[in-house]
Amino acid sequence: GWAIYLYRSNSSSPTGLEISNNTFTDTYGGIYATYYDALTISGNTIVGSYMYDKGIHLYYCDGANVIEDNHINAPNMGYGIYQYDCRATSGNEATIVNNLINVKNYGIYLYYNRYQNIYYNTIKVRDNYALYTNYQNYYNNLKNNILLTESTGNPAAYIYNTSVFDSSDYNDFYSNYAYPIYASGNKTLAQWQAYGQDSNSVSIDPIFNADSSLVPQVLPIDNLGTPITGITADIHGSTRSTTTPDMGAVEFSLTGTPLSGSYTVGSGGNFATFDSLKNDLTYFGISGPITFNILAGTYDAPLELGEIQGVSATNKVTFQSADANADSVIWENTANSSATNYVLKLNGTDHITLKHITFKNQGSSYSQKIVLSGVTDSVTIDSSKFLGYKSSSNYHASIYGNGADATGLKIKNSTFTDAGGYAIYLYSNNSSSSPTGLEISSNTFTDTYGGIYARYYDALTIRGNTIVGSYMYEKGIYLNYCDGANVIEGNHI
Repeated sequence: GWAIYLYRSNSSSPTGLEISNNTFTDTYGGIYATYYDALTISGNTIVGSYMYDKGIHLYYCDGANVIEDNHINAPNMGYGIYQYDCRATSGNEATIVNNLINVKNYGIYLYYNRYQNIYYNTIKVRDNYALYTNYQNYYNNLKNNILLTESTGNPAAYIYNTSVFDSSDYNDFYSNYAYPIYASGNKTLAQWQAYGQDSNSVSIDPIFNADSSLVPQVLPIDNLGTPITGITADIHGSTRSTTTPDMGAVEFSLTGTPLSGSYTVGSGGNFATFDSLKNDLTYFGISGPITFNILAGTYDAPLELGEIQGVSATNKVTFQSADANADSVIWENTANSSATNYVLKLNGTDHITLKHITFKNQGSSYSQKIVLSGVTDSVTIDSSKFLGYKSSSNYHASIYGNGADATGLKIKNSTFTDAGGYAIYLYSNNSSSSPTGLEISSNTFTDTYGGIYARYYDALTIRGNTIVGSYMYEKGIYLNYCDGANVIEGNHI
């Protein structure tokens, strides 16, 4: 049940309850309190694999509660902090501050709460939402939190409506799903910011050092918080910066230099491997335009890239063969599986150009070459070659994006030889605001079973392509729910 279970009627809620500096190990649930007002739960450690319920459960606990400096590390636990109908008042707010939470489903769950100040918490969950706000939450504030879910199907934060928070800013919302926030539908951070909240917030994978300590390791997230009056130390008692404190429960310091300029990739280059390149991009981000010149050779090195911090329409990232010859750089995957069916996977990666590269994947079960995932913006694939495996299945598509919201995607001047299903398969799954700017031009498709498939891409251009071969059985160009001023011209099938 609970290590501490406190319940009384609501006729006269007692005050002064303090539960502090205790350790709870494998007690199934941690602390439960009903009808206790102005309580303090501080400095407790709640840990163990046999923790399944809630770490801290408050039910009808009103007034200026203080929930601070608690460490909850229970990977099978359903809820870290759960509050039902806990109401403070203006000028006498409750605080949920400096809590470090690693649980299974929900980090902080709020239902019917008023005047809760949620500051400087670090939350990591495995399956659902780091923060979930349900019905009837008002007058709350959310600042300086790191909210992360490992889920590939849920955002980091579920915000019931725009009235939940009077103010929300300087937070990090990160999910392995395409959208970090749910607010009347799944939203990108930019879409949520359009409601007038979180203008200084980010969506950065903090890459924690360990589940037990949750200290961020990536430079771009350092010093992104804002000072809050009265909160001068972190969960460990370390002094917070008075100008640029860190988000989350832990004050930390990182060193390193963002990338900028041109680099060579390959034996003898600036980066010997693609993994070492990814490591620097991930941990340090970029501060200017980047060009990775790939030295001649064959690279059996499947790679997944996520969001690159610092990238923009000005600060673009380019991967290209060093001698501008696609035949000199063969990037392949010879160890395919259903989980690694790609040579290059772009998961929410923006403003990237791939040029003069041969992408090769000829596995008989799986042979996709470039996979697009999540919300990507301004990806360009130019003057490249795709070598695949003949099949009727999209497991063998050369460029594949199922659920890929790829605004401004351009695929041009490239050749596609042997593939399955369709050489290019793009399904945005965004019927309400379909991506625009797709351009597929001046490519040659040979024996790829089908040519080009696009669904929920509006105002696209498919121009000047050649689609030929005796192993072409499906459709040359197949558009499904693609609205607007599409241009389909000059193609030879």
